[in-house]
Amino acid sequence: MHVILREEDACPKLDRLVKAEVERAAAQTPTFPALQQVFKANSGIENPTYRDMYLSWDSLRVQRIMGFQLPAWALQPLARFKYLTVFDALKDIFNTRVALAASPELRTLSVGGMMRTLLDNMYNMLDNNGRPVVVLNSHGPMLGGLEVALGLSGKLQPTSTCMLFELHQTHGGPVVRLLRRHGETTDIEELPLPCRRQPCPLQELERNLPWVPRSVQDVKRECKE
Repeated sequence: MHVILREEDACPKLDRLVKAEVERAAAQTPTFPALQQVFKANSGIENPTYRDMYLSWDSLRVQRIMGFQLPAWALQPLARFKYLTVFDALKDIFNTRVALAASPELRTLSVGGMMRTLLDNMYNMLDNNGRPVVVLNSHGPMLGGLEVALGLSGKLQPTSTCMLFELHQTHGGPVVRLLRRHGETTDIEELPLPCRRQPCPLQELERNLPWVPRSVQDVKRECKE
């Protein structure tokens, strides 16, 4: 599954909630006003949000991993703070954003639509083709938030890391295994899903994820409130 982030997919309510959460925990990201000034001066964005910075940092880190030169503004020191560069300070925005996915009230808006789509695709696969195994995958900047929402580590993963949802049709009903492939390597590890047994029965998985909305449209409507 590939998720394309477009302007119409933005979630103003999520941005407001994340900003409010971070402001209540100001010690985590005291750099936000300073970073806003850097972005205003260099990005052309009049009022940059946490989402703008989150997505920008992910692009910058991929540039660094691929060996491309970062823009000069990203490497400038952030005055009065402990960070060596703006790039280092942006990493805190990423870490805070991912950690907030553990908050029940934010899971639906941050990764709920993505998980709803994965579950819907699994049910559709069962209805339409009857194949014994189907693999769906998630990757990109959403990976950390999805891991945290599922009760996993949510650690920053190498570029090209992906999560693989294996759907198996068994005599006892459909079950799901969750695997993670690390970066460009062939290393694969199995991750536990929030179920009493593994592989996880598909219907039990859905019941155990109360933050997953009934439909993607529900998320879109709530985002605009």
